[in-house]
Amino acid sequence: MKDYSGNTVFEHRGKDDPNPYQVEHIKLFESIRNGGVIANGENGAKSTMTAILGRMATYSGKVVTWDEAMKSDLALVPDNLTWDSKAPVQPNADGWYEIPTPGKTVVL
Repeated sequence: MKDYSGNTVFEHRGKDDPNPYQVEHIKLFESIRNGGVIANGENGAKSTMTAILGRMATYSGKVVTWDEAMKSDLALVPDNLTWDSKAPVQPNADGWYEIPTPGKTVVL
């Protein structure tokens, strides 16, 4: 992989360290050929919830447990969302958005 100047910023290390994307494709195609199932839905859901949990902790400035996050009624979108709805966060008069500040931006 090269940057915009043409400098190499990443290079695969070879057969002793296989490319994870290639390995993923090999496993997928083997599964299809053999009638298997690759079920990554749970991992995807947990990964997404981990990101949400991190956002909640960062914005609130508090330690937030998994159970607290799952029970949270925090809503990041309007109740009656339509194509014409305004985003819940709007830029200020200068066109800038408020920087998330722990303990100020989101109250859990």
